[in-house]
Amino acid sequence: MKKRNKKEHCDNCGANFVKDANFCQNCGQENHVPNQPIKHLVLEFFESLFHFDTKFFYSLKNLILFPGKMTKEFNENKRARFVPPIRQYIFVSAIFFIIVNYVTNKSFNSENVQYSSGPLDIEVNDFAIDSTDNIEDLQKMNNHQLDSVLKVKLEGKAPGTLTKIAFKQFVQLSKGQGTFLSKLMNLGIKYFSIMLFILMPFFAFLLWLIFHKRKKNYYEYLIFSIQYHTVSFVLLSCLLLIYTILDSDWIIAAGFVLLIIYLYKSMKLNYGLTRIKSALLSSSVFFVYCIFLSISVAIAMLGGFMFA
Repeated sequence: MKKRNKKEHCDNCGANFVKDANFCQNCGQENHVPNQPIKHLVLEFFESLFHFDTKFFYSLKNLILFPGKMTKEFNENKRARFVPPIRQYIFVSAIFFIIVNYVTNKSFNSENVQYSSGPLDIEVNDFAIDSTDNIEDLQKMNNHQLDSVLKVKLEGKAPGTLTKIAFKQFVQLSKGQGTFLSKLMNLGIKYFSIMLFILMPFFAFLLWLIFHKRKKNYYEYLIFSIQYHTVSFVLLSCLLLIYTILDSDWIIAAGFVLLIIYLYKSMKLNYGLTRIKSALLSSSVFFVYCIFLSISVAIAMLGGFMFA
């Protein structure tokens, strides 16, 4: 049986609970305070995989139109009318990566993209693939044969693991640049989605470092982070679709500006900051997060290249 952390009155509607009641007799909200150890969020995650209800669109509307309000109310235990954050995040992030995959594949399959039809001149570390190589023969070789060719190119030196991978992948690239790059991007997106899921608690940790003197549970910062990432995915999904129509770089810049503004308003409301302090802290958090996000993109693309 689920262990509940009960209260005497409902935070959502203010009604007094009937003795030992598990749910509010007035609004139906569960008599349970969510500010619990992190295992509570893990259990909610697995529940979110198997359940979806009509509260989603109501929650999404409030999340987008009123920055920080839904987060604040959820952390104040006024949550009966909202979808749990992790459930909303999973659905929105899935849609986002479907759109990203569509946009990247469309870009590589576009008639306007031109690929080299001649021999590739590629140089990595101490070896090169150039016009003197018979690319067709290299493409027919298995991994053991390619290792032997690479050893000859390095004049007998034993190639490192990364050098072997790079050589084999460049041979794959010579087979078909469009196909290879499309596969690379698809794998890169897959690894990037994993990195984002890891960065989400890191974003919450940044907030905890700034406001740790307020003695709030890390859970509250994690809720803020989950909902901010959800909004980010919604915004970026819309901008990507607009980008496929307008093909203008200003759309990317607009996305960054809107994300900073949303973060500024959310932090101001949730943490009771002045305008100046909220502007400084939100800009600082966003800047530090973007640094780690850039590193994550680089790792994701490297992973995509190594395994494409």
